[in-house]
Amino acid sequence: MKGVSLIGVDCAAKNSAKKVGLALGRCEGNAVHIKEACAGMKWEDVTEKLSGWIKTEKTALLALDAPLGWPVSLRENIRRHKAGKPLRCALEDADKLFYRQTDLEIIKSRKKRPLSVGADLIARTAHAALGLLEEVREKTGKSIGLAWVPGAPEKTQAIEVYPAVTLTAHLGKEAREKGTEKEKMQRRKKNLEKIAKMRRFRFGAKMKREILSDKNIFDAVLCVLAAADFVKGDVIRPTNRALAKKEGWIWVKSPQSDAR
Repeated sequence: MKGVSLIGVDCAAKNSAKKVGLALGRCEGNAVHIKEACAGMKWEDVTEKLSGWIKTEKTALLALDAPLGWPVSLRENIRRHKAGKPLRCALEDADKLFYRQTDLEIIKSRKKRPLSVGADLIARTAHAALGLLEEVREKTGKSIGLAWVPGAPEKTQAIEVYPAVTLTAHLGKEAREKGTEKEKMQRRKKNLEKIAKMRRFRFGAKMKREILSDKNIFDAVLCVLAAADFVKGDVIRPTNRALAKKEGWIWVKSPQSDAR
């Protein structure tokens, strides 16, 4: 993994830019050193910060917490639909309409139900994430296409990730944050310490406080963790890559490595 920079982006809608969390990690041997993390910025500051990192880093993998595509079945149905007429998809097949191949795979293999980009407010976040990616392309002059072959990228690329499922994939269901804000913070602290130990993440005391100061920053670090899984090749791969390239794909740790 040496020489690859991993950038985690906890995405949010453009009018909620202060909720965007960013984290920059750099692979050093088998360790990932968290070099910088931040949140609470204006949209233009988010794009400037991301672009600055990408310009500085030789090769980077961006891991974005947002859907980067829409279900093919939904697109096909909506394109032909007229007001008042039923959709071609039967009511009992609604999941096939509103969920992508990758969402159904996460439900099956990781027992976690993602928000449906076809039916929930997450669509606004998806719209903003795609716009953010395009703005960064323009500012850096780099094409930044999506990566489809797990491993260390030879050029700057991007992937879709899901911090919540990455967290439970590594630490189990007990890692979920529950209870009061104080209890959630305590759980977050324990989770960060476990992740650091398991993945050999490195960060100083000041950076640790920064990560724990904001849930969005913590999620951005989880995006870096998902990116590290991708670089390692320890991820669930699409069974139908052609479909995944149309809809997008969530890269998350493979269940096959859970018992290792």
